[in-house]
Amino acid sequence: MMRAALVRFSSLGDVVLTLPVAACLKAAFPESEVLYLTKAAYRPLLEGQPGIDRVATLEEAGPGLPALRRFCRGLGRFDLALDLHGTLRSRSCLRALSADRRLSYRKDALLRRLWAAGWMRGRMQGPQRHTIDRYLEPLGRLGIAPACTVPGLKIAPGELEAARALLTEAGIRDPSRTAAVVPGARWPNKCWSPASFAAVAAGLRNTEGLEPVIVGDAADREAAEAVRVQVPGGAAQLAGRTGLTGLAALLSLARVAVANDSGPAHLAAAVGTPVVTIFGPTHEAFGFAPRGARVRVISRDLPCRPCTVHGGLRCPRNRRACLDDIAPAEVLSAARDLLRS
Repeated sequence: MMRAALVRFSSLGDVVLTLPVAACLKAAFPESEVLYLTKAAYRPLLEGQPGIDRVATLEEAGPGLPALRRFCRGLGRFDLALDLHGTLRSRSCLRALSADRRLSYRKDALLRRLWAAGWMRGRMQGPQRHTIDRYLEPLGRLGIAPACTVPGLKIAPGELEAARALLTEAGIRDPSRTAAVVPGARWPNKCWSPASFAAVAAGLRNTEGLEPVIVGDAADREAAEAVRVQVPGGAAQLAGRTGLTGLAALLSLARVAVANDSGPAHLAAAVGTPVVTIFGPTHEAFGFAPRGARVRVISRDLPCRPCTVHGGLRCPRNRRACLDDIAPAEVLSAARDLLRS
């Protein structure tokens, strides 16, 4: 039996984008055992997913690289180990794993940094390769065809039941008639304004009869509340009320989602929910946009964009034209188009 180890510690969106790698391995070797090494926060999301047989966590290893290397050596023998992160820690892990083949993906981090710093502006010709395609490229070296190029996330029936119960508790009469609003992001400078999200939420209620549900993790509660108070008639505010699997379940029940460039946008796409993703200081051509047939990206083509690789804390020009120039009417129109597609 073929054994493979995949290494990606974070972050949420990046972890979701690695799912096609596990799916392709399992399609090529149905009897294989695939282990995924990540942070403990993502274990509940990955356990039970098609293509993943076992999840090991960084926290199990203990602090420090020596402890991580010892932990990796104790995971057993593998036919293939694949580093999908490209950091010092993941490379150290890859070297410590007992594997016949050790492969890494081409991260292209320097190219993105040069572009964000202004060195490559005007020289970038069209979109760069999507990160999923870069993740899959090492499998091509082994002769494994990319049988799956779109992330798919399975939701357990119990999580769906809990999500419906939470919506009912929040006053949603029909859990199948909701619109997910995701106003948070890991980097504050990537967040569209609460007033704009509130306008889209109100528009979806008024034009489509969808009840807005504001979701996210505990760190998004302030942003979620800022949106809620500006929605005429209010909205269900559930940010921080679930874990990642519960968030994925809420997103899967929604008819459409509207989100910043963030992990939940990738979750929405992976569970098959149409999603409008708003890109600001980063750039979709970096290759990290959600992938799927029902994904729309809204952004502005500006000479100062991208100004950062990850998002940053504030706009270097003190005017967030990349986000503030995006009108709620444009985002609402994109969401309505997705609902009809």
